[in-house]
Formats: sequence, structure tokens, C-alpha cells
Amino acid sequence: MKTRLAPLGLILLLATLVSLHAAPASRTARLEFSPSSDQVDIEIDTVSDGGKASAANWPGTDPTKHMVVELPATTGWRQASITFHGNKSGRVILTLMGPYARVSPNEKDLHQIFIAYDDIKVDGAPLKNGDFEAAVDNGVPSDWRLFDAPTSMPPITEKNRAGILTSGASEGQKAVRVWHNSRLNQPLQIEAGKPVTVTFSYRLLD
Repeated sequence: MKTRLAPLGLILLLATLVSLHAAPASRTARLEFSPSSDQVDIEIDTVSDGGKASAANWPGTDPTKHMVVELPATTGWRQASITFHGNKSGRVILTLMGPYARVSPNEKDLHQIFIAYDDIKVDGAPLKNGDFEAAVDNGVPSDWRLFDAPTSMPPITEKNRAGILTSGASEGQKAVRVWHNSRLNQPLQIEAGKPVTVTFSYRLLD
């Protein structure tokens, strides 16, 4: 009885598909700098060691006005900084979120990878409640806006919604947790050409 071997190309394809499906989800903090109605062009100048910055590349976004910064995350608190500038004075939206990590290449569901943030400071633009100690009744810190992706997979519920953490903060009593589809953001009023440095603490939640 003869044994037939699969073509090498088919074996490599199957191996690739298996590795894609089994690949661990990226554990990264993700911050986005996106346009407001002021339409400020943004350039990232520096990012902490290990981090990377890139222009948004999905349909409907302007890569000159929407930047993504990703930083490796562990379960211990880490400090990071990002410096950027704009081509004119106006508002830029700072968004705290987690990584875009699909469950598999053929599914729309995302891994719910929660990132905690705390002790955010901004040099070069005003930021309110960067330590998250002031919170409103629904669990969202004051001066920050909650954004839930309207077509989130999995759907947003009270169990996976972004909000306040009341224990384990880096500084003070409170921090926040977010993931890719449930985020917190705040506009930064910047001046043309003036560098703005955002420093913060972050960690991966179990």
C-alpha cells in the first residue's frame, strides 16, 4: 500500500493557518491621538523604549491626523512617555485603550484584553483628572468620556465596560481599566508646533 504525501505548499499553508489561530494575542497598551473638528495634523516625535508609533491605516481615517502608539504591557505597573506636536493650534483627542486582537483571522470577536492606566500627566497642554481620583456616579471618571464601540464583538456589558478601578492603583486610590472596544478619552488643547509630552503608568490586567 502506497502512502501519498501532501504537497509541500499545502503543508506550509496548513501550518501557517494553525499558527495564526494559535498565536497568543498581543498584550500591549494602546493610545490613540485622533482629530477633533479642529483637524490638527499630528506627528509623534518620541515614544518610550519598546513602544512604536504608526499612522492609522483603516478606511475612513486620515493618517496625518490619527496616530496609534503601542507599548508592551506586563502585569506590573510600568511608566511610559509619548511626545508629539501638531501643525496648528487646536484640540487633539487622547484615547486610552487596549490592543486590537482578534480571536481568530476568520472571526470578528476580539479578545477582551484589559489595560489599566493611572497617574497621567501632560506637559504642554492641560489635562484634567489624570489621576482618576474624581469620578461621577456611573463609574466614569470626571472630565473623561466613555466610548463603547456600537458594534462590539463581544457586546459591551456592565462586566466588560471601561471604568474606575478602586484598588491596585499606581498612585492614590483609583485607576481606570479599558480595552479596545470600551475606551476613555479626553481632548487636549495644543499649540501649533509646541511639543506635548504625555507620561503615564500602565499595566496588563489578569
